[in-house]
Amino acid sequence: MSFDWRALVWGYFESDDFNLLIDNRSLPLPDLIYAVMNDHIYPIGRLIIRGLHWMFGTNAIFYNCISVGSLVALVWSGCLYLRSSGVSRLGTSVFLLLLVSWTMWGELTSGEYILLFHESFMTAALLVGWATIRWRETSQLRYSIFTAMLVGYSCFMNISGFWVACAALVFLACEAWGHCRRSRGLDAEAVSLRWLSQFAAIVIPILLAIVFYNDAYHRPGGPTFLSSAGERHGLGGLVLQWTYTICTALLSILIAIPHHLIDFGAMEISMAFSLLCIAGASAYAWPELVKRSLHSRFVAILLIVSGVTLMVCLGRPTVGLGNVVPPKYLFMPVTLFCLVFAFLFDGWWYRLPERGRPLFQKLCLIGVALVWSSQGGASICGHFGVPFFETTRGGEIREHRREYAAMQQIKETLFVPLEQAVRGNLAIPEIPGSTLGTRYPELAFPWQYQPAMSYMLDVLADDPSRFEVLFPQQQSYPPVTVTRTLRDDVSPEFLKLLQTSEPARQLYGLPTTLQPIVANVMPDSSTPQVTISIDKVPSGFKLGVGEVIVDDHTGIRIEYPEWAPEERCYLAIRWPSTESVNHRNVTVSVDSELFGETTGHLLETRFEVGELEIYDLLTIPSFALNETIESVTLHFRKLPAAIPSVRVLRCDSVRREIHR
Repeated sequence: MSFDWRALVWGYFESDDFNLLIDNRSLPLPDLIYAVMNDHIYPIGRLIIRGLHWMFGTNAIFYNCISVGSLVALVWSGCLYLRSSGVSRLGTSVFLLLLVSWTMWGELTSGEYILLFHESFMTAALLVGWATIRWRETSQLRYSIFTAMLVGYSCFMNISGFWVACAALVFLACEAWGHCRRSRGLDAEAVSLRWLSQFAAIVIPILLAIVFYNDAYHRPGGPTFLSSAGERHGLGGLVLQWTYTICTALLSILIAIPHHLIDFGAMEISMAFSLLCIAGASAYAWPELVKRSLHSRFVAILLIVSGVTLMVCLGRPTVGLGNVVPPKYLFMPVTLFCLVFAFLFDGWWYRLPERGRPLFQKLCLIGVALVWSSQGGASICGHFGVPFFETTRGGEIREHRREYAAMQQIKETLFVPLEQAVRGNLAIPEIPGSTLGTRYPELAFPWQYQPAMSYMLDVLADDPSRFEVLFPQQQSYPPVTVTRTLRDDVSPEFLKLLQTSEPARQLYGLPTTLQPIVANVMPDSSTPQVTISIDKVPSGFKLGVGEVIVDDHTGIRIEYPEWAPEERCYLAIRWPSTESVNHRNVTVSVDSELFGETTGHLLETRFEVGELEIYDLLTIPSFALNETIESVTLHFRKLPAAIPSVRVLRCDSVRREIHR
């Protein structure tokens, strides 16, 4: 709690959490069980989220208590396994001190609550190990039932939970091996029905889960197994990734952000050194582990850490050194390596002569102090926003605090006044993620994906079911459809809010990027072909028929006559052959009665010269929500060598251009 108390206050929803909330609101229970996210299906997880949302809504404090409590349960289950295995209190303390200081727990304790499911797998695996030991010692049926429940929970939580089932088989096999060594041979008890009953307690849940997932992954329109895994890189790439992940986990216990060692050319040396150290320490401690009958449980942990890392590499393959391994993939091997260090401490402690033990203990305390200093320093750097330390406890809390502040600002600007003003349903326009990110970059996900406002609706609105989010364009191409008239479709209370609230106008006046619609039409006699340099064009020169006016040397102003809102216009541009694609840095600003003159919106240009690029101005909220438009101005960040052909098209004209 001394490390993670801030997570109880500042933890918040992130990334896939919003998808869970959307599915929970919009899907009936039978469909929710089979709902897919990436290539994952969360049967039990979906039920847990539905229950939590029913009890607590989106009040993050309750989720934070569960999140931090899950880490407490994981640490406790690790201590329970070590003590039941026969590891001393000192060895267990080594595990405890190393594990809780690992600062990258911040990703699992400060939000992104979907990771709670994966964190619970580690707890379940350690409890399976403890239950297997207790079952062997007591032969009580309740431990077999408990094992079956843990394996079933993990398998039905998510298909990646099958690693817990594999770990259960490893625990059982190593316990049988240790029993045979203690019995000096394979006796009848080792292969009796008593052992087969524990084996059945593990296998039966596995078979049931296989039947379920076989059905789930073969449903019409359902997900494909490992569809989000990425490109395979062969056996060599798999071995390289496995080695890199193992070494990164080892090094991250000592150095908070180990992958940055590659920037100093020290990664390979550090990897080799870490592997040699743990191999040498294991070789020295092994005789004492055998003497104290700890060797079979030590081997079980080594096999599981190898297997779970292999499963991560198979499920999310990467290639080469330098790839950042996210903490959500590192925490499992890190936890298991902390168990390994506890076994090794015990082996060294009892093998050293008694007069050398005080010195060994002091050296271990110094090592733990250095680890705490390294991890704590990295967390402090993350708290102050130092680059490269974003995944530490301090960095994650900082990011979630900023995310929460942005969410609250949007909520109080838009959703709170609307929900207070109206009791019924409300229709509001969407704000794309790229647009929202210009003011609130802290809302971007860790992989820099920028979510749209509707994706976060369950957190922004007290009653999200009341809101209908309207997209500015009903896209189906080809052909181009008539764009919806947002001003007529949104709720009147929303328009009233825009008229009375400056923050709301600023929110919908944020700059956006317009994507072009290409019409592969060669120039003809009816298309204006202007090749006069801008600096030679006199003020007031007309490009079109009463539509386009060159206002000055850096911009083209399009003045609008009176026109009906349902006949919103498209902007058509054809660049002359003398202009390079890289030099087409153009923004468009709107001067309107409601918003005034807005910030420039970027026109993205993708196509070659001579191709007609058509931009739907209704994708700009500050254009679409107005009743009166004074003018639209094109601004050139770099003066083009020749003026492009610019036209204003009605909806029907766009259809004709596309079909031509």
